[in-house]
Amino acid sequence: MGDAKAAGGLFAGWTLKYFDKITAAQAISGNGNASDEDEFDFNDLGADRSWSPVLRRLWLWSLRVTFAFFRACWPIPKFGRLVIITRDADVRDVLAKHDIFRVPYGPEMKELGGGAATFVLGLEGVEQQRQHDLIRDLIGEQDAKWLIQRTRQIADTLLDASEGRIDVMKDLITRVASETCAEFFGLGVDDPDAFAEWSMSISALLFADPFGKPATRKLALAGAARVRSVIDAAMARLPVDPPMPTEGLGKTILERLVDTGTPPAEIRAIMVGMITGFIPTTTLAAGNILEQLLRKPDGLDAVAAAAKQARSSDDPSARDRLEQLLFEAARLNPALNPGQWRYAAQDATVTTASGSHRIAAGSVLLVATASAMRDRQSRGYELVFGSGVHACLGKTLAMAQITAIFESLLSRDAVHVRKDQWGQIYRVGVFPRRLDMEFKPAYGSQIQSMVTVLAPLTAQADINAWRQAIENLGAQPQPNMRDALQRTNLVHFASLNVIDLGDPIAPAPYLLLEVNGDGTSDRLIDAVDASASPWLLSLFRSAANGDTTPVPASTGPVLGQLLRASEIKLKARPWGTAGLCFFGLPGQSIASIQQQDDLAKFCREAVDHFVEVHAGIGSHATNALQFVRDLIHDKPRLRAMNDPKTRSLLERGPAFRRYLTIPSRQEPPTLCWTKPDSRLAAVLSSPTLFPTYFILAAIAIIVSVLCFIWYDFTLSFAPAHLLTTIGQCLISLVAGCIGAATLVGILVGAFAARLHWADITDRPEDLDPNLAKVREIAKRENDPNCEQNHFLSVSPLKPGWFRKLTLGVALWGIELVVSRAFRPGYIVNMGTIHFARWFRPPGSERLVFLSNYDGSWESYLEDFVTKAYLGQNAAWSNAVGFPRTKWLVQGGAQDGDRFKRWVRRQQQPTQFWFHHFSHLTADQLRNNAVISWELARATTDSQARAWLSYFGSMPKTDTVIETPEVQSVVFRGFKRLPYMKFAAIRLPDDRNVCARWLASLVSGTWDPHGTGDPEPDERLQVTFGDRPLIGEEPSATCVAFTAAGLSHLLKESNDCGFDTLSTFPTAFNLGMSSRQRILGDYAASEPSSWRWSDADPDKAVHAAIFVYGKSQEECDTLFELHRSSLTGAGLAITELNTQPTKKSADHIEKGISYEHFGFRDGISQPVIRGTQRFASGAQQPRDIMAPGEFLLGYQSNQGYYPPTPVVARESDTGNRLGSVPSAGDTRFSAFQDPRPQVRDFGRNGTFLAIRQLEQHVDEFHAYADRCVMALGDPDQLTGLIGGAVTRDWVEAKMMGRWHDGVPLIVRPIGPVPPPQDDDGSLEETDTDLNFGVDDPQGLYCPFGAHIRRTNPRGSLAPGDDSQLMITNRHRLLRRGRSYQQEGEKGLLFIGLCADLERQFEFIQQSWLGSTSFAGLTNEPDPIVAVKPSGASTRFTIPTSAGSLALPGGESFVTVHGGGYFFLPGRSALMFLAEFVQLCLSKRKPVNNATEADAHQPT
Repeated sequence: MGDAKAAGGLFAGWTLKYFDKITAAQAISGNGNASDEDEFDFNDLGADRSWSPVLRRLWLWSLRVTFAFFRACWPIPKFGRLVIITRDADVRDVLAKHDIFRVPYGPEMKELGGGAATFVLGLEGVEQQRQHDLIRDLIGEQDAKWLIQRTRQIADTLLDASEGRIDVMKDLITRVASETCAEFFGLGVDDPDAFAEWSMSISALLFADPFGKPATRKLALAGAARVRSVIDAAMARLPVDPPMPTEGLGKTILERLVDTGTPPAEIRAIMVGMITGFIPTTTLAAGNILEQLLRKPDGLDAVAAAAKQARSSDDPSARDRLEQLLFEAARLNPALNPGQWRYAAQDATVTTASGSHRIAAGSVLLVATASAMRDRQSRGYELVFGSGVHACLGKTLAMAQITAIFESLLSRDAVHVRKDQWGQIYRVGVFPRRLDMEFKPAYGSQIQSMVTVLAPLTAQADINAWRQAIENLGAQPQPNMRDALQRTNLVHFASLNVIDLGDPIAPAPYLLLEVNGDGTSDRLIDAVDASASPWLLSLFRSAANGDTTPVPASTGPVLGQLLRASEIKLKARPWGTAGLCFFGLPGQSIASIQQQDDLAKFCREAVDHFVEVHAGIGSHATNALQFVRDLIHDKPRLRAMNDPKTRSLLERGPAFRRYLTIPSRQEPPTLCWTKPDSRLAAVLSSPTLFPTYFILAAIAIIVSVLCFIWYDFTLSFAPAHLLTTIGQCLISLVAGCIGAATLVGILVGAFAARLHWADITDRPEDLDPNLAKVREIAKRENDPNCEQNHFLSVSPLKPGWFRKLTLGVALWGIELVVSRAFRPGYIVNMGTIHFARWFRPPGSERLVFLSNYDGSWESYLEDFVTKAYLGQNAAWSNAVGFPRTKWLVQGGAQDGDRFKRWVRRQQQPTQFWFHHFSHLTADQLRNNAVISWELARATTDSQARAWLSYFGSMPKTDTVIETPEVQSVVFRGFKRLPYMKFAAIRLPDDRNVCARWLASLVSGTWDPHGTGDPEPDERLQVTFGDRPLIGEEPSATCVAFTAAGLSHLLKESNDCGFDTLSTFPTAFNLGMSSRQRILGDYAASEPSSWRWSDADPDKAVHAAIFVYGKSQEECDTLFELHRSSLTGAGLAITELNTQPTKKSADHIEKGISYEHFGFRDGISQPVIRGTQRFASGAQQPRDIMAPGEFLLGYQSNQGYYPPTPVVARESDTGNRLGSVPSAGDTRFSAFQDPRPQVRDFGRNGTFLAIRQLEQHVDEFHAYADRCVMALGDPDQLTGLIGGAVTRDWVEAKMMGRWHDGVPLIVRPIGPVPPPQDDDGSLEETDTDLNFGVDDPQGLYCPFGAHIRRTNPRGSLAPGDDSQLMITNRHRLLRRGRSYQQEGEKGLLFIGLCADLERQFEFIQQSWLGSTSFAGLTNEPDPIVAVKPSGASTRFTIPTSAGSLALPGGESFVTVHGGGYFFLPGRSALMFLAEFVQLCLSKRKPVNNATEADAHQPT
């Protein structure tokens, strides 16, 4: 049935995939060589370029011509296996013979549906009829009515929210289809855009990929896995939390399928198929309809008229008329173009008007329904949805929905496509994904404009009289002009002033009106005309009439005409009316600001109530966010809460429901902006510079031609002269480029020389501002009832053409930099400006500046002085008296005091000023926009936390440790809980037991079983948070997991096509016992002799439990609770009780511990920045470490985020996990999701390296005694070392500290003083050592001493300041405990780090185990290194007379167990518990036939 060319060769890409290619691809996937990748990029289907719409028109035209030829002359053409059916009658005949001409979608449909069942589209015969009847019975007449109503609601909401401009494809058609699909089918979809793309990727593979492109298949498999995960989550939740019946709909499709008793695997397959037929069909069909309508200039007119009639009338015929017009367009440009695919199961004959045509078995048929519907014999547009038994079952719903969408869109006034690049359809693959259309909005506007009206007054005008008249406008009783402007709901800010653009000798007074608002400038002028004419008309008529003072005028032009006549258009160009307009809040209309403010107030009140009620009781960030959403959606579960506050919030919440439906392309600019890799490149790539580049290129070409002529070259295309001609052209071109560059260099050099001359000759003025004018300004500034201020200045320009040129260039450059290099609405990182403009009035020698800003004048100017002085200098240095600048942009405003004095001299008192939102700053407006957007869109825990931070409830997550999320052992070692039980556990085989135990470890997890089991004992819960350093605590518990344990718990994670374990570090996955050579585990420490291990194939440990208490009995009691929760086959537990050593017992209250060799332990620990210990200040600067050195999800010392393990987004059904962090330097970075298909499982977690080390105490002391004897005459050595040679001295040299913890550098000579009553000061035990400076020769602390190896502190490169930074890359947090059990003494070493290889293994291999550390020879660590059998080692003690060499000792420690563990954060632990519960729930997803069959009765 396959092609010989299918396996490869030149034409392999054009070989039909039915079926050899499909079989081969599925075999590869089945063998594990190909899998659904974690990344899903819909653009992999092939995103359109700027020229693609033109090519598509040519392609469609060629298809129509080709098929017209086929219909007329060759109705059934054949090309190898491919047979094309083109005429209407033949198409219907083939589609009717479904037993012969079968659908080829079965193998792929089965695979996409999960592998256990097939959707009806891939079935034939009895099974097809059975499932066909099942699906047909699912859909009732009421569904179409509900769908029409719901489609209208969502479409109208989206159109209203778009404020006059919407991407019809993504934000209307696809969004409506996705939202209604999720509701209709009963699915919980957190991102409707992503859900739509997943479904379209499936459709692309089935219907738009006849040649089997690997990229399309890969994307479809990934999309199908995600769709299935959404279905599986809904199936799992249904028995526990069934959705409330939707008004007009009743039960969802999922509920109806479950009620029929259909097996879960078939439900999944049916749902995948129906979703694939729902969203993609609506998107493609509606998009193609719109494309067809737009082919004629008036193509929308008839349909728009029908849409308005259908919207305004209850007459069904009006809607039928609209439907007919739409589907006539669908007939001409159908969704399936050119048609559907079939294959011949047997030899067959198709009889046409021209005779019979034999179709061989195995042929692949293209049933060209698009051609058939253009046949003169065609019977309408029913073939749009197919014919025969495989006709679209949802045809009625699709037609109803498409008609309702177009009714909502085209019934709007003045609907038209946008007149720019987005005014044509762009596609991804076959699917339309963007077309922007505009209409007259019901309220608001995405467009903002600044109207600048400059009306001249007569030179004899009484300026004071005019100013007084204007000031009276603001002093009138209500209703006044401010009230009128407020009612427009368009004007943000407005001001009216009389300014003088002349000089004392020749005054030039003007009436300056500034209006900043929503919509086009014409719309704003109309709004001012309609609302403010009673106050402004007489003023502007008087100005037009040349009156010296304002006088009433009853006749004359209307205000709108007067304003338009005097309006000046500002453009940031060096020519024309040079001006620069800055919009601080782009896209935020008055209507949206008001909505967002109301919603933010409600959210703040709801969050405060949630925190008050739930603080400390499962108050997870996502819970708080969901609580607010539930209030708005009026969830029934909240109605049971009887407190008055909740009832009040429930009553008000539904009013905000429509605010949660926001078009995707209206994401706040502050969030969606991405910092460019190069700001310079971003500026230079601006389209406004393209004319400049074109001119430069033209100059280069002209010079090249002149050079060609100058060199007397000739053009000859004769073969013998061709190479010579090419060489001459290249020489001329190079010469032209050099000439053009030289010309540009000359011009730039001349400009620089002239600018430098101006810098030298300009005379700055340092005068005091006019006190009377400042007093008038002060009366108007800092209104206590207003958060904003207004600024107006008029500055005389320096004389000459050059300063006009530099001003124009400066304003152009500022516009380029601000718009291309910085976050929208910000200048550098200043976000206090609402609207501002600079401009030079036509024919004037003055520079006018207007600004509406937040805060005080002083803070506003300080921002410019410290942050944006370059722009201020570039513009204002062209004005007379500005502080001296250098090269236009340097100096000047940097001289802050003189700059401020100069600005005050330029400033003019504002005579009338209007502000719409006096109580809201620009930052608050942006915050409200973010609150509204993320309330609708946030899906991850990190986004929920960032959202909560806008209410002051939580810190910003990109800079502060989320301490309630981190297990407490990270922050401290529980010194006041001296006893600890460690248990290395192999979990039971029965994962139901594991699920219950996991759920008991952390509160607030969701139980999909609905078992109703009693709440687990709170004492089982893991201890989280950076708890106080003092105070009582009865116990603490921590839990960690090995790679084997996570594999045991996360078995089903691969069902999403994602291997979570592979995202963990290699060392962690391999396990400690497989790292023998790196860790130096030889002889008695061989991993094969360990008592427990993380990588033993048969008995690998899965988890570690640490139970801390004040007594052994408390630890035993608490651990028994865990033991009783973990029962069943496969369970294995290795216990180890740790307790204070005899020497430590006397110091428990002081938090001091000693290990069995007799040394004080726990000294010189790193301190994590941002913890309580860091805040206490009791640490050395060298020990302060960035959180990312030990915790995943935070930046390291070098400013990078460590790699983090991730899970598939679809696995996180409870939205417990956050996004993978990205390198962001702003408060908005927490909302950005650089890897949206995965979730950060590692955040707030860390890795543990645990080793059970037996300490051979007697051998250690005996070795020290032998060394004392081996050193010879003690009296002779006493003079050399300055003290007695004793066992303590030898042991101290081996350790690097005395037994009481004091470093040898601090106290180089013994004997050790007797113990003191106090704890010992920090200076005695933890001095800020730098071995490279304090002891470069090792005379005090030998180079091979233990503490010098574990933390070299500069000794590896004395004098190199960077060495301490390098050393700190390898630090560990140590949480070990001593133990004594059955006569064995030892240490349970526990090291915490973010990178096992860089930190733990590096120290173990390169510092402790290395025999050549610091240039030594045959010297491993004298205390903890394991010496291989027969190895010759030694330990040297440097002295001023030479080194004392001690004989190599035996190993003083033996490793009896070890493993690498992951210590998860709270959210990760909650995810783990819920994931295992979900996989084991009653309706567990089954994703392969083998597993499904395993549950069938034999």
